[in-house]
Amino acid sequence: MDKDLLELENKLSLYTLEDELKLLCINQNQEFNIFDIMHINQEVQFSYILSFLLDQYESHGLKDSFLITFLDKINEKRNEFGFDDLKSSKEVEIKLEETALNKNKTEGHKKRRRTDISINNSDKWKIIIENKIHSSAISKEQLEESEKQFRNPKRDFCFVFITPSSNLKDNIKMATEKCGIIHFTWSELVDLLFNFKYNHSLDSKMDYILSDLIYHIQNNIIGG
Repeated sequence: MDKDLLELENKLSLYTLEDELKLLCINQNQEFNIFDIMHINQEVQFSYILSFLLDQYESHGLKDSFLITFLDKINEKRNEFGFDDLKSSKEVEIKLEETALNKNKTEGHKKRRRTDISINNSDKWKIIIENKIHSSAISKEQLEESEKQFRNPKRDFCFVFITPSSNLKDNIKMATEKCGIIHFTWSELVDLLFNFKYNHSLDSKMDYILSDLIYHIQNNIIGG
């Protein structure tokens, strides 16, 4: 009788183990994305994520590797305009939602523009980044006013404009060309992230985060 009970216990244990393995397989096949869970779908949220990756002093462990990768891409595009390369250094500071200084008192009544992200290299150069996740949010006036208010003749200046599509309206395209604005698409940014991930040895957490970010952008901005 004891032997029969023992066999029964073993069978029950085996069934329980099989059920747990099936459940584990199901859970492994249920893909989820950390950025979907957090409902990352606003421009300001993407600005926070991008500024985090660009900031060499943040906790991601990338140091200035992504910043340098991003600057290399900007320089590649700037060379098409005949501009000199922007050189990275330890003096780089990343800011969110920086407000332009009121350089002209006679224009004090005008609204001072804020940029999504600014990258400041002491008194050598400044980059401002405006990101749009919806094409309908793009304004010619915003581009021209931001470029005018943030540009400083005493140091090199670069305006980076990120949009969902490479096809800009004629008036927007004219404004970018007139102001020498560097146009990025989110597809180009995804390529940049993917190549960065492939070419750098990342810890498992950062690798996971970048993978999720790439898929999230593809599905919600490019594909959306």
